[in-house]
Amino acid sequence: HGFDAATTGHAQAATDALGLPYLRIARAIWSADGLANVRCVTDVAQANARVPRNARVFCATGWDSLADYAGFAGDVLMLRQTRRHSRPAPYPFVELVFSDPPFTVESEQALFQSLRVDMLICRNLGGTASRPKLDAACALGLEVVLIDPPVCTLKAPTVSEIEKAMDWVDGL
Repeated sequence: HGFDAATTGHAQAATDALGLPYLRIARAIWSADGLANVRCVTDVAQANARVPRNARVFCATGWDSLADYAGFAGDVLMLRQTRRHSRPAPYPFVELVFSDPPFTVESEQALFQSLRVDMLICRNLGGTASRPKLDAACALGLEVVLIDPPVCTLKAPTVSEIEKAMDWVDGL
């Protein structure tokens, strides 16, 4: 997962300890070029700082990001959850939205309209499975804050395509 630097670091450390080669596969992130109303930031705290008063925000940054929303200025933060659970939201402004993938642009548009969403905050995961929320928000003219993945500081080679990973394996 592009936002899970700890697991990536553990994988690198384990392969180093065993004297094994390590290749990191990271999806190419989405380009915001040409997308109206999309602003890129480096972390959840910066995304939260962009939320205007009284905004209804749909959020796809994960449960663990909630601590960064403590000073939330909006009216409601709708946090998407793709795994059902009974944990209570830690703040009164958080509403949990349980929904099951796969998502389509049309289903995301309908969801955003039914929830009266003003803004989308999401991580730039790249790939196609997570893209519908971004396309739906753009089609509806919503403000979007897109969080770039953390910069990887590992020295391991990185590829974004399976074919290149297979070439790397063939070269071992």
